[in-house]
Amino acid sequence: MKNENISSIIELIESGNDIYDKAINNIDNTALNQVLLELLQTRKRAVLELQPHAVGNTDDSADDTPVSYTIKAREVYSDVMKEVSTDKETMYLEQLEGVESKVLKEIEKLIVDQPDQADNAVLLKVRSDIKSAKEKLSSISLIS
Repeated sequence: MKNENISSIIELIESGNDIYDKAINNIDNTALNQVLLELLQTRKRAVLELQPHAVGNTDDSADDTPVSYTIKAREVYSDVMKEVSTDKETMYLEQLEGVESKVLKEIEKLIVDQPDQADNAVLLKVRSDIKSAKEKLSSISLIS
């Protein structure tokens, strides 16, 4: 069974991937960029795992999806702050943690609202992967 809510989650993840790309392109710390690239790959795998369960076209349509507005707002904020912030690493890490929190919240909501759906196992796996990514971001933030 295809699920419209999973399409929204995919769009939310893809919208957040734009912030990952910007962080990677604007942070000079090679070690941090390597970690961010690894986390971005985790997110891209999550999209691939979710796509068979999604409804409709999920290619670059996040702009029209209400659930991604928060991520788009973070992206704009990141663009502005990178111009004025002296600590780009911290600013981007905070934004990326917020992105992961939003994705986790939406996945959790879907799992709770529709506990008997056929694609629940995929959602649980993706939630676990995204949660691990968020924890990794948090540990980087504590070290920075």
